Amino acid sequence: MKTADVVARIRDLCPNFAHVDHLLMSSTSYDYPAALIAPVENKGDAPRINIPGGYAQDYESLFGVYIVFERRQDGPADNGGADMFDRLCDELRAALINWQPDWALSPITYAGGRMAPYDAGIVTWREDFAVSTEVRYT
Repeated sequence: MKTADVVARIRDLCPNFAHVDHLLMSSTSYDYPAALIAPVENKGDAPRINIPGGYAQDYESLFGVYIVFERRQDGPADNGGADMFDRLCDELRAALINWQPDWALSPITYAGGRMAPYDAGIVTWREDFAVSTEVRYT
């Protein structure tokens, strides 16, 4: 997987994110809301054995996009904050689902979402996506 392509796609198509970067290479100081992309898991298929002088194997790459934003509440309920969270998720899904980068064997699919660890002032939600690609050596 080429994370830089995913970062560029989110930057281009998701205008409500103030910061988009690779989670493992990003600064620890950034503006909110942020989208931080990281590999989650790779699952390999059986190797293809009919590659003369080389090796090829398809695999599914699961990657997470961490949506990081400040927790806010203006009064008893803050629907504006909830609306922004929904808008961020919608933008992200529209940008990635069914997009097929040049290096992918198939379009990106949605794999789910979950709460990630957070502290009292920062909330993190992880949206997971899957894409099939290959490892090849000759």
